[in-house]
Formats: sequence, structure tokens, C-alpha cells
Amino acid sequence: MALLIVAALWIVAFPIWSDWVTQNPLDAVISLSPPGSVRDEVEIRIPERYMVQLKFERDGIEFNQLKKLIGAMGICLPEEECSKGVPVPIRWSLKNGETGATASSGLVESIDSNGWSRAHVYRGVGVIQVQPGKYIFEAEVTRPVQELAHIRTHIAIELQPKTATTWQMGLVWWGSMGYIFLAWPAAVYAIVLLFWRAGLTYRSRGRSA
Repeated sequence: MALLIVAALWIVAFPIWSDWVTQNPLDAVISLSPPGSVRDEVEIRIPERYMVQLKFERDGIEFNQLKKLIGAMGICLPEEECSKGVPVPIRWSLKNGETGATASSGLVESIDSNGWSRAHVYRGVGVIQVQPGKYIFEAEVTRPVQELAHIRTHIAIELQPKTATTWQMGLVWWGSMGYIFLAWPAAVYAIVLLFWRAGLTYRSRGRSA
């Protein structure tokens, strides 16, 4: 029974805690033309490295066109022009929600992609690593980028699990392994054992009767 209780708590509580820890602080739509801005309160939950990045929705846009407009990430054929894409000028800052002090900021001409997924193409803008707390994030596009106006664009603050260094992210990794290979097998084993013992008790009482 004790094993079943521990396994059940792990199965129920770990995904909730893991999702809370790894939730990305920000994902907001921003206009590139006309130049748009974002101002939002964000919560940094662990003192980990977060990437400030632009996320361009692929949305059926042809692959080679995206490579040309956003950047090919340096992965090109020898005879192919390796585009770094159309620059996007971004000014951003992260300020302490209580004191208003600037914790991190940047002014960049963002170029080239740094990641691709089925839904998005990513482009780095900056890196944040601050103490947990509430912050005000502000970003603005400083001039129109007409060439990318037809691509729906987000600005996001996202964890980078591959470069994680905190114990919280280590626990997320090892906890997820334990969740699959320990918690569920332990719960199944405990349930089978309880049914087996209940069966023995039932038969023992039957013989006594």
C-alpha cells in the first residue's frame, strides 16, 4: 500500500510540477510592418538560461523562400547561396517588476535562423539569466520590415533544455525517466501485489468457513 501511495503521488504530482517549471514565460505576436511592440509581465521561475527569440510561423510557406527570407542557418549546398535572411531590428528589455531596475536588455539586428520545427522557424534575439521573480518585458521593432510582413511572427522567451545547468532541470530530466521506468511499473506491481494478497486472504477465510 505504501509503494502504491508513493507511486501514485509521483504519477500525479510530477507532471504538474514539471509543466510549471518548464513553462515558457512569454509567447506574444508582434508586427514587423508596421513596426509593433510588446509589453507584458512575465514570471521567471528558475535561474536558468532563457532565449529571447523570434518565431516565424511556417504556415505553408515554401521551404526555400523561408530559407531566403529568414536565413538558412549556415546549412547550404556548395553551389547554393547561403542566405542570412532579412534583418529585423529589435530593442528589448527585462525589468524587475518591483524596483523597475533593468535586469537585461539588448538592441540587435537579428539575422539568420537558429532552429526549425514543423510549425516555426526560430531566430535568436538575446539571452536572459536572472533570479526567479516577476519582471516586465518590453520589445519593439525599431523600423518596418516589409519583406516579412506576410509572415505571422511571435517574440518568445523560452527555456533551452540542451544547455540547462540548474538542479530543477536536472530533476525534470531524471524525474521524467523515473516517471516512465519506475513510477508506473511500481504502481502496477503494487496493484498486482494487493490483488494477490487480497486473493490469498479471501481463500484463507473460505477455508476457515
